[in-house]
Amino acid sequence: MRSGIDGIDHAVVAVADLAKAKAACERLGFTTTPRRRMVGWGTANFSVMFDDKDFIELLGVIDPDAFLTPGLTDFLATGEGAMAVTMRANEVTAAHGALTASGADPTPLGEVTINCEADDGVVPQSSRWLKIGDAATPDMYLMVVQPLTPQSMRRPAWVSHANGARCIRAMTIVVDDPATLRPAYERLYGTTGRPLDRGFAIATGHGDFRFVTPGALAESYPGEFRALAHAAPTIVGITLETTDLAAAKTCLEGAGTPYRAVAGGLCVAPGATCGVILEFVAG
Repeated sequence: MRSGIDGIDHAVVAVADLAKAKAACERLGFTTTPRRRMVGWGTANFSVMFDDKDFIELLGVIDPDAFLTPGLTDFLATGEGAMAVTMRANEVTAAHGALTASGADPTPLGEVTINCEADDGVVPQSSRWLKIGDAATPDMYLMVVQPLTPQSMRRPAWVSHANGARCIRAMTIVVDDPATLRPAYERLYGTTGRPLDRGFAIATGHGDFRFVTPGALAESYPGEFRALAHAAPTIVGITLETTDLAAAKTCLEGAGTPYRAVAGGLCVAPGATCGVILEFVAG
């Protein structure tokens, strides 16, 4: 990618109760990491790690009097759901230069350390990051991160999931007017968007973004759409690739979680998935 972005690193799902969110994910056949607390912040997460490419972060508040992730409190006041997407850069300093040159107005580089509270002791995990300017990412909050300690983030036991999930295939974002956003995302990712019914998809380098209107989403996911807590513009869906769709189905049925068949996979409504429309597709 000409911007130095190498695709989706992780989806940030804001949750009201970390323990309940962890239990909900594990019922669906996911393995979660030990709790990961941001050093000096009042937030922590449990994460669902996939191989070496991406993950889902369940983000919640553990100390409301400490510094919190910007926007988290306001977002949770409406309900749980996917609050943001963070992109990956193999060299975030180079990505910062490329984004600056393209007029994407990135913030200065920052660093954060997360302490993973593993059974055998605290494991520090550090990253360098930036946020892309709002004009370059209309209707989305996009950060870019470079893990500085990738070897400590993914132990074999943390990346094996009973439902066979192995990576994020796509993120679905509902917006009022996708056509007006398309030029900005084509510039950012240096590629041409693919048309969808009342929307478009864009390849990020690893995983797609799918921008659709509320009407298109309501027609494709009528029941799931009614269960969403946040109005457009907002991230509404995560599509996961699984190596074993039958295993995913078995996990859902074993948990008593309602699902329905969709093209190439299974769909779970937000009520069982921390406010997100979750899809499993074969791959």
